[in-house]
Amino acid sequence: MALNEFVIFLFYPLWFILPSYIANIVPLLSRKINFLNVPVDFGIRVRGKRLFGANKTYRGLLFGILAGTITGVLQARPPIEGFILATGGLVGDLLGASLKRQRGIKPSVKAPIYDKYLDVIVALLFAKVASFLDITLLQSIYLIIVSASLNKIFNLIWYKLKIKDVPW
Repeated sequence: MALNEFVIFLFYPLWFILPSYIANIVPLLSRKINFLNVPVDFGIRVRGKRLFGANKTYRGLLFGILAGTITGVLQARPPIEGFILATGGLVGDLLGASLKRQRGIKPSVKAPIYDKYLDVIVALLFAKVASFLDITLLQSIYLIIVSASLNKIFNLIWYKLKIKDVPW
């Protein structure tokens, strides 16, 4: 494998998943906006526990999906691809939040399996189902591993910038 092929192998998956990454960052950055600050689960409880929790709002979903879709357009992709990756990433995040709530884990408590992997895995599954996943299985595995590391790095940055309350 030539050097340029290796660089493409390493960086293209990150470029591919960027709409999902952006969709997951924007809700955190939009927390101070007092618009659609309504919990996605409307307070619904399953087995006595919140489905997603108060911190998962329609504001975050709307701004996250919009930002991810725009990111896809800026990448010169069809808008639907950015939309699907953004939506997949946020659905994965909601799935993780729901699993945490049902296990009795509070929103700000560190839970790596639920917090670092599901958003990328679900975004990739959405892209696969929509027939535009153009990275290999090996690149997908690499992306899931690298995404966990990037998640840790960016969470520390958001914490240092006082955007997050906890460094995870």
